[in-house]
Amino acid sequence: TAKPSLEELLKIKHHLIDIIYPNEEYNAGKFIKDASEIISNLYEKEKIPLIVGGTGFYIKSLLWGLFQAPEIPKEIREKLRKEAQNKEPDFFYDYLKKIDKDSAERINPNDLHRILRAIEVYKATGIPLSVHWQKQQIKKNYKSFDILLIQDRKELYEKINERTLKMVNSGLIDEIKKILSMGFTKDDPGLNAVGYKEFIPYIEGKITLNDAIETAQKNTRNYAKRQFTWYRKIHFDLTLDINKIKFSDMIKIIKTKIKDLGSA
Repeated sequence: TAKPSLEELLKIKHHLIDIIYPNEEYNAGKFIKDASEIISNLYEKEKIPLIVGGTGFYIKSLLWGLFQAPEIPKEIREKLRKEAQNKEPDFFYDYLKKIDKDSAERINPNDLHRILRAIEVYKATGIPLSVHWQKQQIKKNYKSFDILLIQDRKELYEKINERTLKMVNSGLIDEIKKILSMGFTKDDPGLNAVGYKEFIPYIEGKITLNDAIETAQKNTRNYAKRQFTWYRKIHFDLTLDINKIKFSDMIKIIKTKIKDLGSA
């Protein structure tokens, strides 16, 4: 799935790479715990950690704390889970868009677990999950300098299409087959991620490789589109067009900001 190469990992120290198996659940709470320990260790060594990634919810949770969800009555949760056995995720996602548009924009339409979570909060309280988020006064855990990298949407989508082909040509199919041969299944969380799940029907002989590639490209483009929507609502200290980065100017701005943060 195009994680950093061995060469890149040897050049620059990366953390939280290869830490769980495909059948293990991972969530924002676990990320906060793992990342916080690493950040503390780096601070002790007088190093500034770079938190890099596209999962806005995880980064926001790390910086601002995790949302404390209201108690959900057991009967509401069980009723929704029962309905989910007979209906497609699209049904619940369309419903979520009606009751909580902001939450729907942040959630993958195929992420049934998070969709149901947002719906059950609304059904239990009568208040959208996004409003609960806004009401909670969360204190920022870290002083941070937030940078957003942007690119022309058309160029980005072309890169996504090229990247998917590169992943396939670099051995993605063999990688998935190897994982399945180790006893993991397509229902495991790790294999339900964009970049993996689209190719399992091809391996099972249900679709062509071209169909799998096109689906993976489309799902990745949709994921990027949701990232754009998420980040539009967040203030960034610096926004950079990746085609126009001037490192001398960027470093000057960052140094000034870090100095201000240090005196704050």
